Amino acid sequence: MVPKKSLFLVFAIIVFAIFYYGFEERVNSESVSKNLINKQQEISDISYDEKLTMFIGNESITTESSFLIKKPNMYKRVDRVNSSTCLTIGSDGTLTWEYDPIKNKTWLMNNTSQNPLQFIPTYSEFIDPISDNCTINYKGSEYLGKVKTYKLEVISSKLSESKGWHRFLWIDPKIWMPLKIQSYNGDKLLMTLEYENYSINSGIKDTEFKFKPLEGTEVVNI
Repeated sequence: MVPKKSLFLVFAIIVFAIFYYGFEERVNSESVSKNLINKQQEISDISYDEKLTMFIGNESITTESSFLIKKPNMYKRVDRVNSSTCLTIGSDGTLTWEYDPIKNKTWLMNNTSQNPLQFIPTYSEFIDPISDNCTINYKGSEYLGKVKTYKLEVISSKLSESKGWHRFLWIDPKIWMPLKIQSYNGDKLLMTLEYENYSINSGIKDTEFKFKPLEGTEVVNI
């Protein structure tokens, strides 16, 4: 006959497990996306490093970028391939610029111009739609290296996105920022974004976004 104390202990463990996992699921399913969105509203300036891997056929292309962003409309992105800078893009809020060191060519555009320069995707492009008619599934916790993250699946209901497109986000709950994002079309992995070295609300100076074309570069005003 099993002692009553042992039965009580087993019962207590079962009750705790049901409560714990049910609580974790409820908290994460309901609050991770909310905390993620709220965090974005608290940010006045941010810097971080991004690693983008695009999968095309049987090949992959990797670009590493460093971002500086200051609300409402200042940003700078430096792209590198094999540790060499291949493109720098930025705006001080008035002048938008793009510099290609390989071609030694600079494009300048006043922000009142109707001719856009290259689109500047950031992690927020994948977070902002979360609050706009998306299905969000909490997929549990998962470690990225030594960091425990919350994993979300985001399925957009926008007609502009192909059926079967969805994304996975790995969120660091200590800072409520993504450490990795993956986009899929069905089971096919399209791209992976990895983030590190976040610095939030550090007081980035406006001068970081000023740009003066290098002497000898070809300058094109758009």
